Order: sequence, then C-alpha cells, then structure tokens
Amino acid sequence: MARTFNQSIRVKEGVIGISSLEGDGFQASLAVQQWYHPLAVDADYYVTTAALPATDPLTLTLVKTAPDFPRNVTVVASAAATSEVVVTGTRLGEAVHEHLTLNGTSSVVGSQIFDTITSIVAAALIDGAANITVGLGNKLGTARELIDFAAEGLVDNAIEGTPPTRDITNSSLAFNTSLAASKTYVAKYWSSELK
Repeated sequence: MARTFNQSIRVKEGVIGISSLEGDGFQASLAVQQWYHPLAVDADYYVTTAALPATDPLTLTLVKTAPDFPRNVTVVASAAATSEVVVTGTRLGEAVHEHLTLNGTSSVVGSQIFDTITSIVAAALIDGAANITVGLGNKLGTARELIDFAAEGLVDNAIEGTPPTRDITNSSLAFNTSLAASKTYVAKYWSSELK
C-alpha cells in the first residue's frame, strides 16, 4: 500500500525526518554526506590492459583493490568484443558481484557499488582478440540507503542546477559535475535509515 507523506519536516530526538499522514512515526531521515576530492573517472584504475583469454576464463591482475570512495566500475575493450566480465568485491562488509558484458570499444558502466574489489574474471573471447581495461566509474556510494525523494547536490558549495542522479537499488549518486580531485561534493538526500 502506498503511503502519503505530509509536507512538513519534523525533528525528533535529533533526527530530521518526514512522517506519514497516518501518524505512525518517521518514514525517512535527511542525510548529508561529503566526498572530499574524489578521483576523476579512470578507465584503467583496476586493470590497465589485459588480453581476453582464448579458451578458459582468466582472473585478471589487479593494479588496485580499493577505490577512493565506494564506487562503481567500468569495462571497455580495445576491439569488437562481447565477452562477460565478472567483478567480485565487498560492500558494507558483504560480498557482492556484478556481471558486465563488453560492448566493443564502448564503455560499459556498472551499477553495483564496491568498497573493495577482490577479483575480476574475464570470460573467454567470443568475437576475436581484444584487450580490456577495468576502471573507476562516476557513481558514488552513499553511507545510507536512498529512497525515492529528490536529492540536492553541491559542488564546491555551489548548488548543481540538476540534482544528482539517484540509483536507489545500489544506494549511489552520480553528480552532474564531473568528478575531480580538486573539488568537494556534498549531497543532501532522503534515506530509509532513521538513525
């Protein structure tokens, strides 16, 4: 059953939140989170260059195993390729993984947020020889679970004209201003976590 929320914001025990019209308590809290000088998107952050294996899947050698902040990954091939790449890691202490299918020389952007990367496995080539790289994406993981209410983004204390794109399933935000290690990013967003 859908809930209708009142328009007012209330404070209860130090938590800013919104409550339902039914009066059954807080349904969401307002979170503020800062990412100080996040790295720019980097196409070969995790795997610089690796050849797709000819026959059996291959565990790739990682250059790095952790992003600067919880982030998504990207994969791209040097030529036509549609093989699968499986990224395994952790998020908030839990094991997570994502299956990404290469799309030739077009970058494939993952949705899963990773705190760490434990392995990246490339399936055998399907379309012919190609090298792949695995990189750092532009989606920043939030510390709290998102709900479907508008977020507000600030970059170096200036409000972005368009709010960050929310991925509620993976609790991440993508700012409209490109990530850069010279900037500070802040988001105000609604969360289902009340503490």
